[in-house]
Amino acid sequence: MKKIFWISILALLVAGCAAVGPSVIKTYNDDISERSQIAILRADKSKGLSIIGCDGLSISHGARYILLQPGRHEVWFFISGQTLFQGYTMTNKKYLDAEAGHTYILKSKGGGIFLIGDKWFPEVIDVTDDPMLHLKDVPEEAEKI
Repeated sequence: MKKIFWISILALLVAGCAAVGPSVIKTYNDDISERSQIAILRADKSKGLSIIGCDGLSISHGARYILLQPGRHEVWFFISGQTLFQGYTMTNKKYLDAEAGHTYILKSKGGGIFLIGDKWFPEVIDVTDDPMLHLKDVPEEAEKI
């Protein structure tokens, strides 16, 4: 019985590790390495909000950065949470008009359980002017969570 228990635990650990993908996702095939030629969408998970797809690519759970060429991009997200009056769970999409050299995040304006309406619905925010969030260099694939 103990043997089955430990095999089950080991299987769960291996399955959990397999779900984590690369921390940097490149959405284009070109060999662009200059930060001034690409935009970056930070895929940091926060309070029930996660990016699950971009331009038809699935974004893995471990992704932190999505590298984009300038132009319009379709970003799929999953959000869930609770207000005082209702719970919400949604998969939907936003569009991002990316500019080269800029850094973006997807962020909910949520203010807690007292929200009324759909103020929890996320927005794409340009954080290039924020020194804490903007990425000056292209992140390396070797950077792991």
